[in-house]
Amino acid sequence: MAGGEPTEDQSTSPEETGSLGNGPDPKIVRVVFERGVEVRLGPDRKWHCQSTKAPAQAVFDIRAHVKNSYGFRPILITERVPSFGNQQSDMTSLLLPDGRRYDLIETQLYQRSMSVHRIRREAINVSYMLQAIGYHCRQLAESYSTICREFSRFPLSEDEGDRALFGNQTEPYHEFDALVTAVRRTYESLRYIIWKVFSGTGSTPSSFPKTIQACTRLPSDLRACLDQSWAQVGNRAKDYRDCLQHYVPLAPGMSSVHMQRLPGGVWYVSAFLPDNPEAQSGQSFRYDGQIDACTYGWGLVSEVISVVTMVVEAVQRARMWDAPGANDLTR
Repeated sequence: MAGGEPTEDQSTSPEETGSLGNGPDPKIVRVVFERGVEVRLGPDRKWHCQSTKAPAQAVFDIRAHVKNSYGFRPILITERVPSFGNQQSDMTSLLLPDGRRYDLIETQLYQRSMSVHRIRREAINVSYMLQAIGYHCRQLAESYSTICREFSRFPLSEDEGDRALFGNQTEPYHEFDALVTAVRRTYESLRYIIWKVFSGTGSTPSSFPKTIQACTRLPSDLRACLDQSWAQVGNRAKDYRDCLQHYVPLAPGMSSVHMQRLPGGVWYVSAFLPDNPEAQSGQSFRYDGQIDACTYGWGLVSEVISVVTMVVEAVQRARMWDAPGANDLTR
Protein backbone atom coordinates (compact mmCIF):
# COMPACT_ATOMS: atom_id res chain seq x y z
CA MET A 1 0.00 0.00 0.00
CA ALA A 2 1.26 3.43 -0.91
CA GLY A 3 2.10 5.73 1.96
CA GLY A 4 3.23 8.86 0.13
CA GLU A 5 1.63 10.63 -2.80
CA PRO A 6 -1.51 8.95 -4.18
CA THR A 7 -1.15 7.07 -7.43
CA GLU A 8 -3.44 6.40 -10.35
CA ASP A 9 -5.58 3.29 -9.92
CA GLN A 10 -7.72 1.21 -12.23
CA SER A 11 -10.51 3.08 -13.95
CA THR A 12 -13.68 3.33 -11.92
CA SER A 13 -16.59 1.18 -12.96
CA PRO A 14 -19.62 3.28 -14.01
CA GLU A 15 -21.95 0.62 -12.60
CA GLU A 16 -20.28 0.86 -9.21
CA THR A 17 -19.90 4.62 -8.85
CA GLY A 18 -22.58 6.21 -11.01
CA SER A 19 -20.67 7.09 -14.20
CA LEU A 20 -18.49 9.77 -12.66
CA GLY A 21 -16.68 10.40 -15.90
CA ASN A 22 -19.60 10.42 -18.34
CA GLY A 23 -21.61 13.43 -17.26
CA PRO A 24 -23.43 13.92 -13.97
CA ASP A 25 -25.50 11.03 -12.70
CA PRO A 26 -28.87 12.44 -11.57
CA LYS A 27 -28.48 10.78 -8.17
CA ILE A 28 -24.86 11.64 -7.31
CA VAL A 29 -24.52 15.14 -5.87
CA ARG A 30 -21.12 15.02 -4.15
CA VAL A 31 -17.80 13.22 -4.46
CA VAL A 32 -14.90 13.27 -1.99
CA PHE A 33 -11.52 12.25 -3.35
CA GLU A 34 -8.35 11.27 -1.56
CA ARG A 35 -6.69 13.97 0.51
CA GLY A 36 -9.96 15.82 1.05
CA VAL A 37 -10.62 17.24 -2.43
CA GLU A 38 -14.42 17.60 -2.65
CA VAL A 39 -16.70 18.42 -5.56
CA ARG A 40 -20.44 19.11 -5.45
CA LEU A 41 -23.05 19.21 -8.17
CA GLY A 42 -24.38 22.75 -8.47
CA PRO A 43 -27.77 24.00 -9.63
CA ASP A 44 -26.17 24.47 -13.06
CA ARG A 45 -25.55 20.67 -13.18
CA LYS A 46 -21.81 21.28 -13.20
CA TRP A 47 -19.29 20.06 -10.64
CA HIS A 48 -17.89 22.75 -8.34
CA CYS A 49 -14.76 22.14 -6.29
CA GLN A 50 -15.20 22.97 -2.59
CA SER A 51 -11.48 22.87 -1.76
CA THR A 52 -10.75 26.31 -3.23
CA LYS A 53 -11.07 29.90 -2.06
CA ALA A 54 -13.89 30.59 -4.53
CA PRO A 55 -15.71 27.30 -5.19
CA ALA A 56 -18.32 28.89 -7.45
CA GLN A 57 -15.56 29.87 -9.85
CA ALA A 58 -13.86 26.46 -9.89
CA VAL A 59 -15.91 24.26 -12.18
CA PHE A 60 -14.32 20.93 -13.02
CA ASP A 61 -15.02 17.84 -15.02
CA ILE A 62 -14.49 15.21 -12.32
CA ARG A 63 -12.36 12.69 -14.14
CA ALA A 64 -10.27 15.08 -16.22
CA HIS A 65 -9.40 17.58 -13.48
CA VAL A 66 -9.37 15.55 -10.26
CA LYS A 67 -8.75 11.88 -10.87
CA ASN A 68 -6.59 12.08 -13.98
CA SER A 69 -4.87 15.43 -13.46
CA TYR A 70 -4.24 15.16 -9.71
CA GLY A 71 -4.14 11.39 -9.31
CA PHE A 72 -6.76 11.33 -6.56
CA ARG A 73 -9.25 8.46 -6.47
CA PRO A 74 -12.86 8.90 -5.30
CA ILE A 75 -13.35 7.60 -1.77
CA LEU A 76 -16.87 8.85 -0.90
CA ILE A 77 -19.95 9.52 -2.98
CA THR A 78 -23.15 11.21 -1.81
CA GLU A 79 -26.39 10.32 -3.58
CA ARG A 80 -29.78 11.99 -3.35
CA VAL A 81 -32.27 9.20 -2.78
CA PRO A 82 -36.05 9.06 -2.22
CA SER A 83 -37.12 9.32 1.39
CA PHE A 84 -40.51 9.39 3.14
CA GLY A 85 -43.34 10.80 1.10
CA ASN A 86 -42.03 12.99 -1.68
CA GLN A 87 -38.94 13.98 0.25
CA GLN A 88 -35.35 13.21 -0.68
CA SER A 89 -32.32 12.69 1.53
CA ASP A 90 -28.58 12.47 0.95
CA MET A 91 -26.77 9.18 1.59
CA THR A 92 -22.98 8.95 1.62
CA SER A 93 -21.24 5.70 0.70
CA LEU A 94 -17.64 4.56 1.04
CA LEU A 95 -15.91 3.26 -2.08
CA LEU A 96 -13.07 0.77 -2.14
CA PRO A 97 -9.89 1.79 -3.99
CA ASP A 98 -11.01 -0.29 -7.00
CA GLY A 99 -14.32 1.62 -7.17
CA ARG A 100 -16.64 -0.98 -5.61
CA ARG A 101 -19.10 0.15 -2.95
CA TYR A 102 -17.99 -0.97 0.47
CA ASP A 103 -21.46 -1.38 1.93
CA LEU A 104 -22.57 -3.72 -0.88
CA ILE A 105 -19.49 -5.93 -0.48
CA GLU A 106 -19.89 -6.01 3.30
CA THR A 107 -23.55 -7.02 3.00
CA GLN A 108 -22.75 -9.76 0.51
CA LEU A 109 -20.06 -11.19 2.78
CA TYR A 110 -22.47 -11.18 5.73
CA GLN A 111 -25.15 -13.01 3.76
CA ARG A 112 -22.71 -15.61 2.45
CA SER A 113 -21.19 -16.30 5.86
CA MET A 114 -24.59 -16.53 7.55
CA SER A 115 -25.57 -19.31 5.14
CA VAL A 116 -23.14 -21.56 7.03
CA HIS A 117 -25.12 -22.20 10.21
CA ARG A 118 -22.22 -23.51 12.24
CA ILE A 119 -20.35 -20.18 12.20
CA ARG A 120 -23.28 -17.79 12.50
CA ARG A 121 -22.23 -16.39 15.87
CA GLU A 122 -18.70 -15.75 14.65
CA ALA A 123 -20.00 -14.30 11.37
CA ILE A 124 -22.12 -11.77 13.27
CA ASN A 125 -19.02 -10.64 15.18
CA VAL A 126 -16.97 -10.21 11.99
CA SER A 127 -19.83 -8.32 10.34
CA TYR A 128 -19.96 -5.94 13.30
CA MET A 129 -16.27 -5.20 12.88
CA LEU A 130 -16.63 -4.64 9.13
CA GLN A 131 -19.36 -2.11 9.83
CA ALA A 132 -17.06 -0.35 12.30
CA ILE A 133 -14.27 -0.26 9.71
CA GLY A 134 -16.57 1.26 7.09
CA TYR A 135 -17.88 3.87 9.52
CA HIS A 136 -14.47 5.05 10.70
CA CYS A 137 -13.02 5.17 7.18
CA ARG A 138 -15.97 7.34 6.07
CA GLN A 139 -15.45 9.65 9.03
CA LEU A 140 -11.72 9.84 8.32
CA ALA A 141 -12.38 10.88 4.71
CA GLU A 142 -15.01 13.40 5.86
CA SER A 143 -12.53 14.96 8.29
CA TYR A 144 -10.10 15.52 5.42
CA SER A 145 -12.83 17.16 3.35
CA THR A 146 -13.77 19.47 6.22
CA ILE A 147 -10.15 20.52 6.76
CA CYS A 148 -9.71 21.37 3.07
CA ARG A 149 -12.92 23.42 2.97
CA GLU A 150 -12.01 25.36 6.08
CA PHE A 151 -8.39 26.00 5.13
CA SER A 152 -9.24 27.08 1.59
CA ARG A 153 -11.28 29.98 3.00
CA PHE A 154 -8.22 31.59 4.56
CA PRO A 155 -7.06 34.68 2.62
CA LEU A 156 -3.75 33.24 1.39
CA SER A 157 -2.37 34.68 -1.81
CA GLU A 158 -0.33 32.67 -4.26
CA ASP A 159 2.66 34.81 -3.30
CA GLU A 160 2.56 33.25 0.17
CA GLY A 161 3.43 29.84 -1.22
CA ASP A 162 1.63 26.59 -1.96
CA ARG A 163 2.46 24.71 1.26
CA ALA A 164 1.39 25.32 4.84
CA LEU A 165 0.88 23.67 8.21
CA PHE A 166 -2.61 23.69 9.74
CA GLY A 167 -2.36 23.17 13.48
CA ASN A 168 -4.59 21.49 16.05
CA GLN A 169 -6.32 19.17 13.57
CA THR A 170 -6.87 16.16 15.80
CA GLU A 171 -9.94 14.61 14.16
CA PRO A 172 -8.10 12.70 11.38
CA TYR A 173 -5.88 11.10 14.01
CA HIS A 174 -8.85 10.27 16.24
CA GLU A 175 -10.55 8.50 13.35
CA PHE A 176 -7.40 6.71 12.22
CA ASP A 177 -6.90 5.46 15.78
CA ALA A 178 -10.41 3.98 15.72
CA LEU A 179 -9.99 2.58 12.20
CA VAL A 180 -6.69 0.79 12.80
CA THR A 181 -8.06 -0.63 16.06
CA ALA A 182 -11.09 -2.01 14.23
CA VAL A 183 -8.81 -3.51 11.56
CA ARG A 184 -6.76 -5.25 14.26
CA ARG A 185 -9.91 -6.58 15.91
CA THR A 186 -11.24 -7.91 12.59
CA TYR A 187 -8.17 -10.07 12.08
CA GLU A 188 -8.62 -11.43 15.60
CA SER A 189 -12.36 -12.02 15.10
CA LEU A 190 -11.64 -14.04 11.96
CA ARG A 191 -9.50 -16.54 13.85
CA TYR A 192 -12.59 -18.01 15.52
CA ILE A 193 -14.12 -18.86 12.14
CA ILE A 194 -10.83 -20.22 10.80
CA TRP A 195 -10.28 -22.39 13.87
CA LYS A 196 -13.84 -23.69 14.03
CA VAL A 197 -13.88 -24.75 10.37
CA PHE A 198 -10.31 -25.89 9.79
CA SER A 199 -9.42 -27.36 13.18
CA GLY A 200 -12.48 -27.76 15.36
CA THR A 201 -10.72 -29.19 18.42
CA GLY A 202 -9.43 -27.48 21.54
CA SER A 203 -9.36 -23.79 22.39
CA THR A 204 -8.82 -21.14 19.76
CA PRO A 205 -5.19 -19.92 19.78
CA SER A 206 -4.56 -16.51 21.28
CA SER A 207 -3.69 -14.62 18.08
CA PHE A 208 -4.34 -14.57 14.34
CA PRO A 209 -0.86 -15.78 13.28
CA LYS A 210 -0.86 -18.56 15.90
CA THR A 211 -4.25 -19.69 14.63
CA ILE A 212 -3.01 -19.87 11.04
CA GLN A 213 -0.01 -21.96 12.03
CA ALA A 214 -2.01 -24.31 14.27
CA CYS A 215 -4.85 -25.10 11.83
CA THR A 216 -3.89 -28.50 10.45
CA ARG A 217 -6.68 -28.65 7.85
CA LEU A 218 -6.25 -25.15 6.48
CA PRO A 219 -5.83 -25.29 2.67
CA SER A 220 -2.23 -24.52 1.72
CA ASP A 221 -3.15 -21.73 -0.69
CA LEU A 222 -5.33 -20.01 1.91
CA ARG A 223 -2.62 -20.42 4.56
CA ALA A 224 -0.09 -18.76 2.25
CA CYS A 225 -2.43 -15.83 1.50
CA LEU A 226 -3.30 -15.28 5.16
CA ASP A 227 0.34 -15.50 6.22
CA GLN A 228 1.26 -12.94 3.58
CA SER A 229 -1.57 -10.59 4.58
CA TRP A 230 -0.54 -10.68 8.21
CA ALA A 231 3.16 -10.24 7.46
CA GLN A 232 2.71 -7.37 5.01
CA VAL A 233 -0.36 -5.60 6.41
CA GLY A 234 -1.82 -6.97 9.64
CA ASN A 235 1.36 -6.92 11.69
CA ARG A 236 2.08 -3.28 10.80
CA ALA A 237 -1.51 -2.33 11.69
CA LYS A 238 -0.91 -4.08 15.01
CA ASP A 239 2.20 -1.94 15.56
CA TYR A 240 0.19 1.26 15.06
CA ARG A 241 -2.61 0.04 17.30
CA ASP A 242 -0.23 -1.12 20.07
CA CYS A 243 1.62 2.20 19.99
CA LEU A 244 -1.47 4.39 20.36
CA GLN A 245 -3.14 2.01 22.81
CA HIS A 246 -0.24 1.44 25.19
CA TYR A 247 2.32 4.21 24.63
CA VAL A 248 1.85 7.51 22.76
CA PRO A 249 -0.53 9.05 20.19
CA LEU A 250 0.43 8.84 16.53
CA ALA A 251 -0.27 12.51 15.87
CA PRO A 252 2.89 14.62 15.50
CA GLY A 253 3.47 17.55 17.86
CA MET A 254 0.39 19.78 17.92
CA SER A 255 -1.52 17.52 15.53
CA SER A 256 -0.56 19.68 12.55
CA VAL A 257 -1.53 18.54 9.07
CA HIS A 258 0.21 19.47 5.83
CA MET A 259 -1.68 21.55 3.28
CA GLN A 260 -0.64 21.85 -0.35
CA ARG A 261 -2.14 23.91 -3.16
CA LEU A 262 -2.51 22.36 -6.60
CA PRO A 263 -2.93 24.09 -9.98
CA GLY A 264 -6.30 25.80 -10.09
CA GLY A 265 -6.08 26.81 -6.43
CA VAL A 266 -7.23 23.41 -5.11
CA TRP A 267 -5.96 22.57 -1.62
CA TYR A 268 -5.39 19.05 -0.36
CA VAL A 269 -4.36 17.76 3.06
CA SER A 270 -1.98 15.09 4.36
CA ALA A 271 -2.00 13.79 7.94
CA PHE A 272 1.25 11.90 8.26
CA LEU A 273 1.83 8.79 10.35
CA PRO A 274 5.21 7.76 11.74
CA ASP A 275 7.24 5.33 9.65
CA ASN A 276 8.27 3.43 12.79
CA PRO A 277 5.37 2.99 15.25
CA GLU A 278 7.35 0.19 16.88
CA ALA A 279 9.61 2.91 18.35
CA GLN A 280 6.69 3.75 20.68
CA SER A 281 8.08 7.23 21.36
CA GLY A 282 7.13 10.56 19.84
CA GLN A 283 10.75 11.73 20.05
CA SER A 284 11.92 8.70 18.04
CA PHE A 285 9.26 8.81 15.31
CA ARG A 286 10.39 9.34 11.72
CA TYR A 287 8.21 10.71 8.92
CA ASP A 288 10.48 10.24 5.91
CA GLY A 289 7.97 7.96 4.17
CA GLN A 290 5.18 10.55 4.35
CA ILE A 291 2.55 7.89 5.11
CA ASP A 292 -0.83 9.59 4.85
CA ALA A 293 -3.36 8.37 7.41
CA CYS A 294 -6.36 8.31 5.06
CA THR A 295 -4.61 6.72 2.08
CA TYR A 296 -2.96 4.12 4.32
CA GLY A 297 -6.16 3.48 6.30
CA TRP A 298 -8.14 3.10 3.08
CA GLY A 299 -5.63 0.49 1.96
CA LEU A 300 -6.16 -1.37 5.24
CA VAL A 301 -9.90 -1.42 4.55
CA SER A 302 -9.30 -2.95 1.12
CA GLU A 303 -6.97 -5.58 2.55
CA VAL A 304 -9.43 -6.61 5.26
CA ILE A 305 -12.20 -7.03 2.68
CA SER A 306 -9.88 -9.26 0.63
CA VAL A 307 -8.97 -11.38 3.67
CA VAL A 308 -12.57 -11.82 4.82
CA THR A 309 -13.60 -12.70 1.25
CA MET A 310 -10.91 -15.39 1.06
CA VAL A 311 -11.98 -16.90 4.38
CA VAL A 312 -15.70 -16.88 3.53
CA GLU A 313 -15.06 -18.51 0.15
CA ALA A 314 -12.87 -21.19 1.77
CA VAL A 315 -15.52 -21.89 4.41
CA GLN A 316 -18.17 -22.33 1.73
CA ARG A 317 -15.91 -24.67 -0.22
CA ALA A 318 -15.39 -26.72 2.94
CA ARG A 319 -19.15 -27.41 2.85
CA MET A 320 -19.65 -26.86 6.57
CA TRP A 321 -23.44 -27.06 6.28
CA ASP A 322 -25.54 -28.00 9.29
CA ALA A 323 -28.55 -30.28 9.09
CA PRO A 324 -31.76 -28.63 7.84
CA GLY A 325 -33.41 -26.63 10.57
CA ALA A 326 -30.27 -26.19 12.64
CA ASN A 327 -30.42 -22.44 13.10
CA ASP A 328 -29.41 -21.85 16.73
CA LEU A 329 -26.32 -19.82 17.54
CA THR A 330 -24.86 -22.10 20.21
CA ARG A 331 -21.37 -23.51 19.93
